[in-house]
Amino acid sequence: MSTVLNADDPLAGQEVMITLTLPASDQPREARLALLSVGVAQRLPVMQSGRLEELPALITQAWTALGLRLAQEPAAQPAASAPPDEAVETVLAEEVVEADPAPPTPAPTAVPKPQAGNLSLF
Repeated sequence: MSTVLNADDPLAGQEVMITLTLPASDQPREARLALLSVGVAQRLPVMQSGRLEELPALITQAWTALGLRLAQEPAAQPAASAPPDEAVETVLAEEVVEADPAPPTPAPTAVPKPQAGNLSLF
């Protein structure tokens, strides 16, 4: 008996960045080492490394690993304890009314320095 698994793609509708880094090498193009990172904004990327000739498999592995990681993360929920904007403004207004204003401090007067005219080191 085979079971069909239907799952939503956690990367659908998101902008995914794929970065490929190839260090300098004298090896043939297909044998060069490649570092691949796949990620979305505000999350750590998934990294894979291998030879450049394995690039399609590296992308598939990194894409799948990133999708699994995002599917397992709990969905970000807005903070329930955050007060509405009106309450914040009211609290700030009350704090301003209750606070004792500090006496204004006089601005320090700067003493002008004389300009050097004839400068001799001997």
